[in-house]
Amino acid sequence: MEVLITTDHFVENKTSLTVWNPQTGTRLLSLRGPPAAPQSLVFIRGDEGFAVVEEGKPFIHLWQVGQLLQSSKRILCPGKPGPMAMSPDGNFLVVGIEEKIHVWQPATGRIVTVVSAGHYRAVRVLRFNDDGTYLISAAEDGMVLAWKFINLVSDESPTPTYSWADHSLPVNDVHVGTGGRKATIFSVGEDRFVKIYSLMTGTLLLSVAYPVPLTSVVADRAEMGVFLGASDGTIYQLNISTPPRSLEHHVSSDAASDGILRKHTTRYGRISKFFKNCINF
Repeated sequence: MEVLITTDHFVENKTSLTVWNPQTGTRLLSLRGPPAAPQSLVFIRGDEGFAVVEEGKPFIHLWQVGQLLQSSKRILCPGKPGPMAMSPDGNFLVVGIEEKIHVWQPATGRIVTVVSAGHYRAVRVLRFNDDGTYLISAAEDGMVLAWKFINLVSDESPTPTYSWADHSLPVNDVHVGTGGRKATIFSVGEDRFVKIYSLMTGTLLLSVAYPVPLTSVVADRAEMGVFLGASDGTIYQLNISTPPRSLEHHVSSDAASDGILRKHTTRYGRISKFFKNCINF
């Protein structure tokens, strides 16, 4: 059965997660617990469990699908957790705390490593590629880093494979395409740019500027259409099948009008495809 999982950050509801039937809108199950920080939900191996950050506190709560009626397992962090990502095999939970990257084993609660070199301002985004060989991190320093995950957890002083410093202001979101080591990386930031990189070669493929700061990004399955959430509530569509001829391109308000979806009035935290928010339950 396909279900939709949402988080709740209102203290008075005393609920962390709610499970819904997306076809009927019926609430199937509510998991009692502390309020969950917005956008903190991650899935463990797609359908084996969930992890959320407790709102305003240094705790990460984990639930296992087969034990949903039990209390969550809790991990104490050495600071307020930021973005989280779960490795595709479900063995590692990666958390950004200020400018550092922490790696835990959810099964044991043991911390594997803390990476303090790389970013010098708070980490905003953590994403794995689909085979788990690379972790992509982005931060308020405008940097987008690609780490070989095996080096991240095994080396005493890991260094990123690629360091992309093309954004001049904080990076707000990153989308990692399919293809494992051959994936395409899309990043957006406060500088109004969407940057597109090749994970295989480390090269910048395309840079497109929009009229307002960009807050979120997602690509379709074929990666021919890229959707960009903006700070004024609009969604821009970038057609990769007919990309600009130059490496850097600036889109005016008039030129972007044909590829805009309007109605929202405030900024996006993140755009996600529906299947990314659904699991088999």
